[in-house]
Amino acid sequence: MLSQKYNVRGLLLQWISRVILYVFSVFYSAEFQKGTMIY
Repeated sequence: MLSQKYNVRGLLLQWISRVILYVFSVFYSAEFQKGTMIY
């Protein structure tokens, strides 16, 4: 049971890190497009 709990926690951390990376990449590309539009 303990190992299962740990596995779920690991999957959750993996999912959170993926979401953060995705949001960051989207935000970065949007900022980059804004920058190119300004210049």
